[in-house]
Order: sequence, then C-alpha cells, then structure tokens
Amino acid sequence: FLELPSRRDYPDYYMIIRQPIAIKTIRRNVKAHKYASVAAFHHDWKLMFDNARTYNEEGSMVYNDACALQRVLEEKLGELTG
Repeated sequence: FLELPSRRDYPDYYMIIRQPIAIKTIRRNVKAHKYASVAAFHHDWKLMFDNARTYNEEGSMVYNDACALQRVLEEKLGELTG
C-alpha cells in the first residue's frame, strides 16, 4: 500500500489497474494541497483499496488488509466529518 508495485516485477498490475495509486502518492497530494475536499481525499483512498481488491484474489492477505484498512479509514473520516 505504501508504494506502487514494481513495473518490472508486476507488469500485469499496470494492465489490470488503470489508475494506480499508493499511500506515498496520497501523502504527496496532501502536502501539495491537491485535495479541494474531504471527498476528493476519500476518493483516492477508496481507489487504492479498490485497486488492491481488483488485483489480488479474494481472501488473500492483501485483499483482506485492504478491507480492514478501508473500515478504519471510514471510521476515522466519520469521526472527523461528523
């Protein structure tokens, strides 16, 4: 989740996933003030989790981690936005 998969090691990832994004990308966007709204910020996180579930097999560790991390994010965003 932190970095995008290596193009050399996972070339099929970039054929399957049309909008790759990782935590480092999101962090860079935050620092550059590229998110005009919480919804835009939330969209990129959701995209990252959706990408993980699309590429990885259901039940795999990465798939399950994406689900768990998304639940935590949704909870924290709910606390922040009321």
